Amino acid sequence: MAITKIIPELADGIIDTIDALTKTDIGLGSVDNTSDADKPISTATQTALDLKQPLDADLTAIATLTTTSFGRGFLDLADQAAGRTKLDIAQKQSSTLDSTAGKGLIVGGFGLGGKNATISDADALLITGMYTVPSTWTGSPFAGTNGNNQGYLFHQQWDIANNNYAIQDFSNVNNIWAHFRRRKDAGVWGAWYSVYDQKNILGAVSQSSGVATGAVIERGSNANGEFVKFADGTMICTRQWSASLAVTTIYAEGYYGVIPWTYPATFSTIHHGSLTGKSSGRLAFMCGLADNAFSTTTINFYLFDIDASHTATYLMGAFAIGRWF
Repeated sequence: MAITKIIPELADGIIDTIDALTKTDIGLGSVDNTSDADKPISTATQTALDLKQPLDADLTAIATLTTTSFGRGFLDLADQAAGRTKLDIAQKQSSTLDSTAGKGLIVGGFGLGGKNATISDADALLITGMYTVPSTWTGSPFAGTNGNNQGYLFHQQWDIANNNYAIQDFSNVNNIWAHFRRRKDAGVWGAWYSVYDQKNILGAVSQSSGVATGAVIERGSNANGEFVKFADGTMICTRQWSASLAVTTIYAEGYYGVIPWTYPATFSTIHHGSLTGKSSGRLAFMCGLADNAFSTTTINFYLFDIDASHTATYLMGAFAIGRWF
């Protein structure tokens, strides 16, 4: 058979086969001519859409929001002032010392979050807070106008309704007497007293009517020796020195010499004084006699030697204890 006859016959067979195919034969059994507007969405898509929160027509409120009417009411508020009113919050503080009930704190309010508020009358404070005080202020532990008054004040109030009790702590800006404290009891402020630390435990001691007003310990020295004063009034004086002493005055069966000692600081009351001494090759006994043993400025020590009259250089150590007030 000629090729020209076979090809047309094959072509006719293929066309007949194609004509006999259906959409199911090629995997398109679900395809139809439904318009786009009428096409349904899948079940899975519809399920997902059902989970979305529906909106009302004007989009100003969430139709089925599960919250209280109080919460939904915020959506219609006009401004911040209306919000504060709804929350029952008054306007913020007008100053760092504004204590109006319900007002919100501003930066620095009563010393919180910013520069401390400055006050001039510590006696009148009724609000707990941190403050700064100027060179002159009522209630200061220092009299007059001076740099010692300037500093930092912390006020702790028991409560506003009962303003009879409070505590104040004050630290000045200078490097002296770093810390003071006082208490208000039954509506009356007591005297300031020092709170001691490593900056003020050592220094010049002082007192007023028997109450310590200065440092705890004071130490000093001069040509007459060394002294240590304590805040309770106790004072100790000491001295070590060498001197030529003539032990030549006859007394009973021996000889004595006098060693005067002027204290390095003046006592108000002297309780005890003693002296020890040694000279090469000699033994001696020393004591303070009663003729001026209780002087607040000097004491005479007497050296006795029962061996012989002599003059020698003695190494001596003196000690006295008493009170400076």
